[in-house]
Amino acid sequence: MSTLLQATQTARQAGIFLRPDEVLDPWVSVHVIGPDAASFLHSQTTNDVNGLELGAGHMGARTTRTGHLLSLFSCHRREESAYDLVLPLSQQQVLYDALESMHFSDDLTLSTPSASAAVLQGPNAANILAGLGPQWGEVPWDELEECAVRQMGETYVVRRSLTGDPGFLLWSNQETLWADIADSVSQEGGLLGAEANEALASLEIEAGWPKVGPDTIQKRLLPETGLEGQTVSYTKGCYLGQEVIARVRTYGSLPRALRVLVFDVQRKGLEYTLAQIPEPGEDVVLADGSKAGIFGSRAVSPTTEKPIAFAFLKKAHRTPGHELTIWGLRGPMKATVLVSPLYTSADRDSRVAHLYDRAIRIFAEGNEAAAIELLEEALRLDPTFADGYEVMGVLYGRQGKYHEAIDFF
Repeated sequence: MSTLLQATQTARQAGIFLRPDEVLDPWVSVHVIGPDAASFLHSQTTNDVNGLELGAGHMGARTTRTGHLLSLFSCHRREESAYDLVLPLSQQQVLYDALESMHFSDDLTLSTPSASAAVLQGPNAANILAGLGPQWGEVPWDELEECAVRQMGETYVVRRSLTGDPGFLLWSNQETLWADIADSVSQEGGLLGAEANEALASLEIEAGWPKVGPDTIQKRLLPETGLEGQTVSYTKGCYLGQEVIARVRTYGSLPRALRVLVFDVQRKGLEYTLAQIPEPGEDVVLADGSKAGIFGSRAVSPTTEKPIAFAFLKKAHRTPGHELTIWGLRGPMKATVLVSPLYTSADRDSRVAHLYDRAIRIFAEGNEAAAIELLEEALRLDPTFADGYEVMGVLYGRQGKYHEAIDFF
């Protein structure tokens, strides 16, 4: 078996841990603090910030007026009037500049702290945190909603899955904490350091998280990434780019859309095949010489046991299951088109089912607004959850919001 494939499968089964100084593109934040923080972010980002409860969070995005993706982040309400927008260091200044350019009379301050987070990901991540001590054991880490935040003494913890499995980002100055987590991950058979970094890149692609910049080299409409289900509220007020994104959602017209190409392993092996996939930003060229799209990041998939790559594909070539013959660096390569993500954990599936069941019960009791909130959360967790869209359509139809109902159907 390929050593790279073996490492990614180990990471999938036993998890990974990276100290803050080991993460290749460190996870940092933009702080937004002040009485007007919520209303400002609500108007400047794609998701419903006004609806966030204390200690809760969600995925969000900043787009241009034309609906093109500028920045992808998670937003967390850590205090009454204090919000953290968490994202990679390579995107921190881009987001800060975009928000600061729209900051006029709002009563708030924007800042870019230099502190970065440790990364803990894997099926045992919640149990590892619970085992750090009595105080940690009192928190139901496995039951926290995605993007929830908790303050544990001097340590700030965000529940954030980067791999499809449960995961957390942690900010702390306690070196002993990192040592304790590393020991626990090692005992579970997980990966640390350089091995963890390499595996993380593969797991992020399987989980459907493109990197803004490396994977979106050209301007990309947010819906082209397939992440609008997790980052956009279609029931909130205006925000920059809303008209374009709503139009795309209604009419479904996209020049390209993100897919995953799964490559057949060539005779010389998996890692040889991986090396033949063109670099991000290169054209996806078919056997007849036509251009089908543009490549994104490439990796080894522990789920399919094959090389995979993100690709923004044109409409004629992006049907799931479609087989393509693509010119690689040394000749033709066979690939199958799949919808992202390739992997979701059983934990996420069970949480989606739980939210759906609660929504149905609350709907039966006559509280349609609360049912819609639960279904929106379920769809943020799993944008492919068809039953959720169907019930949302019914609820909006009952409220007389026929345009929204048609959109969901």
